[in-house]
Amino acid sequence: MPKKRTRTKITRKQMKRDPLVTLSLKAADFAKRNARTLTIIGVVAIVSAIVVVMMARDRAKAEAEAQVILAQANKELWRGNASEAASYYGELLDRYAGTKSGKQGLLFRGDALLETGDYDGAITDYEKFLAREKKDKMLRNSARRGIATALEDKGEFAKAGQVHESLARDMEGNEAAEELMSAARCYQAATMYGQAIEVYEKVISVHPDYWGAEDAKVSLQELRTKLRLTTSGSS
Repeated sequence: MPKKRTRTKITRKQMKRDPLVTLSLKAADFAKRNARTLTIIGVVAIVSAIVVVMMARDRAKAEAEAQVILAQANKELWRGNASEAASYYGELLDRYAGTKSGKQGLLFRGDALLETGDYDGAITDYEKFLAREKKDKMLRNSARRGIATALEDKGEFAKAGQVHESLARDMEGNEAAEELMSAARCYQAATMYGQAIEVYEKVISVHPDYWGAEDAKVSLQELRTKLRLTTSGSS
């Protein structure tokens, strides 16, 4: 007759030798002692999750509403109604400045104000846009060109030339050459002939295949002739 096995009872002390069992016991004890606290934490976690979902939904709603106003403003700008467009952009920025569309509205309102002749307002919006937009190089360059144009229209040719030169350093090929030509033209308008000559020469030497390289040569020759005549006339 087989010998009957006796079941050995595992004591709590023996159970503690098993790390997993020990951890389970500690967790159970902690849960018993802190049941109220854990319940509160659970409620807080649920409420936090609900708040996050609601905030995401509100942001999506705000962005959708902002896009409607942005589209209307852009339509007016493309139609040539710069003042009307600026008004729509203003509404967009008043109500939804923190949205992606609101950020773009700063750039486009700068364009609208530039068209209306509000050069200082345009520069302010362009600079605000640049402060917010750090990644999109194309949009940033558009804002910088806007600043240069506004400065030119204000008659601040030296500053405009500096902006154009700065843009050229961040560009390549024909785009860089185009900005250099604009810089040279501005320096010439500011009677900064030395800088103008230097930039024209750079266009010719660095960008010989640029379609406007011949124009640069002509402008350079005319400027040198003017300076020679001025020098000979004053001697």
